[in-house]
Amino acid sequence: MKTLLLLLFSGAKLGKLLTTAGTMLVSLVAYAWIYGWRYAAGFLVLMFCHEMGHYIAG
Repeated sequence: MKTLLLLLFSGAKLGKLLTTAGTMLVSLVAYAWIYGWRYAAGFLVLMFCHEMGHYIAG
C-alpha cells in the first residue's frame, strides 16, 4: 500500500512537471512565431527566473 501511494505521488509530481514543460514549449513556439526564437528563448528564461524567485521566497 505504501509503495502504491509513493508511486502515485511521484507520478503526480512528474505530471505537474510535464504539464509545465508542455506549457513552456507552447509558449516558446508561439513567441518564436511572432517575435523570433531569440526573443522567445530570452523571454522564457526571464519568466523562469522570475518564477524561481517566487519559489525561493515562498
